[in-house]
Amino acid sequence: MRKTRALGLIVIAAAMALTTACGSDDSGSGNGNGAGKATTAPAEKAALIKTATSPLGTIIVDSQGNTLYMFTKDEKGSGKSTCYNDCAKKWPVLVAQAEVPVGANLTGQVGSIVRTDGTRQATLNGWPLYRYAADSGPGSTNGHKQGGVWFVLTPAGVPVK
Repeated sequence: MRKTRALGLIVIAAAMALTTACGSDDSGSGNGNGAGKATTAPAEKAALIKTATSPLGTIIVDSQGNTLYMFTKDEKGSGKSTCYNDCAKKWPVLVAQAEVPVGANLTGQVGSIVRTDGTRQATLNGWPLYRYAADSGPGSTNGHKQGGVWFVLTPAGVPVK
């Protein structure tokens, strides 16, 4: 019994040592200050919300370059979204983690809210953010002014009218 327990502890210790060694990013090719291979993407590529130039001016987009929108039926700063069910199918929410990574030149206040289904949704200046399912891809702004209630936002979080 004692040998089995000791063997188990040795296996666990070896696994921990191996995990620690494999988790190191020091490739030996650094400059002596711990700067080995980069393990994360540049901040701009990792940004959930960033800016892009469009025919509407400088607007906000997601990490893939898809335009982000606000919905005037959401009350700015209320911490709530009013777009659910069929609305959310046409206007998918921008899902976020607790901290929303942002790119350069974004001047509005970035945050998030928790929806009734528990999903965390990114916000800009208190506006919950959405994509438009009918946009044809990055750079498309087909959702702008839809129904007179959906608008693209500037980097300051102001609706483009």
